[in-house]
Amino acid sequence: MTQKETIQKLLKEKAISQKSIAKALNVSCTIVNNVIAGRDRSAKVEKAITQLTGYQFPQTFKSDEEVKNMLQGVI
Repeated sequence: MTQKETIQKLLKEKAISQKSIAKALNVSCTIVNNVIAGRDRSAKVEKAITQLTGYQFPQTFKSDEEVKNMLQGVI
């Protein structure tokens, strides 16, 4: 089962629409759909989907501190 199929199944089981997620997060339905399909990344959308469904995305975003350390010497 693909990421998209898994998330869609979990959302359906909980009667949660992509539109309701988009509205709650103040983002477009397209962004939510693209994140679910794996075509785009959004920490905010991924965290919301994880909280709502328990689905764990395969890769997590780096923390602000990790990014800051990576950028030392650049700025």
